[in-house]
Amino acid sequence: MPIAINGSGTVTGISVGGLPDGIVDTDMIAANAVTAPKRGPGAILQVVTATTTSSASTSSSSFVDTNITANITPSATSSKILVIIDAPFHVHRSNGTTNSMEVKVLRDGGDITDTITSQGTHQSGIGSGSISSNRSVGVLNKIILDSPSSTSSLTYKLQMGGGFSGNTITFQDGSKSHITLMEVAG
Repeated sequence: MPIAINGSGTVTGISVGGLPDGIVDTDMIAANAVTAPKRGPGAILQVVTATTTSSASTSSSSFVDTNITANITPSATSSKILVIIDAPFHVHRSNGTTNSMEVKVLRDGGDITDTITSQGTHQSGIGSGSISSNRSVGVLNKIILDSPSSTSSLTYKLQMGGGFSGNTITFQDGSKSHITLMEVAG
């Protein structure tokens, strides 16, 4: 069939593969024309970020919320969720004990990490605030790739607690914490 340019500006007679390489650029692709099979696995489908400055503190051995939380609704059950947390904290210990804390990341109330324990008697000094022999200051950074197999709304959060022996841990004490959730195509 011969190629014809019609009066309406349309072209007929071109077969699949009939255009030379490089003739179709990004501007010519319709919005939402790149479907999941064309993106392939590993593509970032959506990003959700939440921040908080709301202080949370505990001396309990039970786990409690740190106020670091975000929600995401995956578009496919094959998607993975990349969880990225950065959160300033400080631990104040009682005399005769070591500085220690335990944290864990949860999805819809269930653990997706083993309990993360950090303890020691040394001082660290990230950020502002006074540091003494009974106080540790730092920033918790955690990256987790979760496979929820769900298309329902999911809530991810960070909790603190567990075996403090008189220690008090505080998150967001005048600082800001972030949690970022990225849906990754499966």
